[in-house]
Amino acid sequence: MKTKINHRTITSFIALWVLLPNLLLLSGCGGDNSAITFTRSPTSKSLIFAYPYPGQREVTPSAQVVLRFSAPLDENVAADLENRLQLVTAEDDNAITFDHDAVDDNRGLVLRPVDKLTPNTEYQLQLIGEGIGG
Repeated sequence: MKTKINHRTITSFIALWVLLPNLLLLSGCGGDNSAITFTRSPTSKSLIFAYPYPGQREVTPSAQVVLRFSAPLDENVAADLENRLQLVTAEDDNAITFDHDAVDDNRGLVLRPVDKLTPNTEYQLQLIGEGIGG
């Protein structure tokens, strides 16, 4: 008896050869009717942008300080910022008074010194009290 092999037979054989192992693998998945749950790991709040950036020189004395965070600040933190964040001179820690606004759904802060800053003076932001983490 002579076996006749044509193009259709070869294509069917290749398809079966490729699909069968995958079907067998899939048949072993699931079946226990249990729910799959995902838990998000807690993300820490962090500073992701600052202007002027740390160590930046030749910043105009009238510049605003802009901070951007990875998560929104708590409403209580934004309302109590003057007791949590302080702008000081690097040389002698003299505090500089500033106004502030929370922006972008509390993900950002804009700090505006009340008085013009002194040229050629280094300033730093310091966390005080409970800080701004919450």
